[in-house]
Amino acid sequence: MNLWILAVLLFAGTEAGERKTSNDPLEDWMFTQLKQCDNPPPVHEGYGCTSYLWNYELINLELFNSDPAIIVYRGLVPKDYIESFIVDITAEQKKAQDNSNGSRPTAEITMDHTAKAGAARVFRRLSRFIPFIDFTSSDPWQVLVFKEGGHFAPRHEYLKVNASGEQDELTKTLGNRFATFRIMLKEPEKGGEHVFPLIRSTYKLELGDAMIWTNMTPQKQKVRRTQCALI
Repeated sequence: MNLWILAVLLFAGTEAGERKTSNDPLEDWMFTQLKQCDNPPPVHEGYGCTSYLWNYELINLELFNSDPAIIVYRGLVPKDYIESFIVDITAEQKKAQDNSNGSRPTAEITMDHTAKAGAARVFRRLSRFIPFIDFTSSDPWQVLVFKEGGHFAPRHEYLKVNASGEQDELTKTLGNRFATFRIMLKEPEKGGEHVFPLIRSTYKLELGDAMIWTNMTPQKQKVRRTQCALI
């Protein structure tokens, strides 16, 4: 089975928002975006990479795009951390399946940062090795489980609201989602790319890689070009 799993953290920063959803999986895809899935453009000429020591470990970082900023930490999460996290995910899937009277496992799971041992272990590692981000300000873990042919249509994590009554408690307290952070927990045999159609860029993560990009400017405005799809 061509199964792949991503863990996502969405960081709050200021201002609030409204989530857009769609029942049709292809409704939000434009022809040019679909074309980019089949024919990824070349890597941006501004690409660069570096390594540095932090807490006695070598951190490998790649700058995929400078404006807007898209950064990948290669191999940030070790295999044994991932395995323990997936144990937690499997347990949550089974619980959700039991609660839904035996229907198929859910494709999206939410859990608190430190609700289970594996999730907590990964969360503490992220906080330790990327200290310039307050990981406690993020939404709970959002785990996406894709089967063969699964995808995520282009979307933007910055939320737009028309009234304060539409905000949830987390948004009221911490603000909008200034950045998105994703970890590859299980690689697919085929696919698994992140597509940024508005900057004509397609990137692929490997097991244990983490990617972060910004959704909001310092002036609290939406960074429109970080709209992202998963294929």
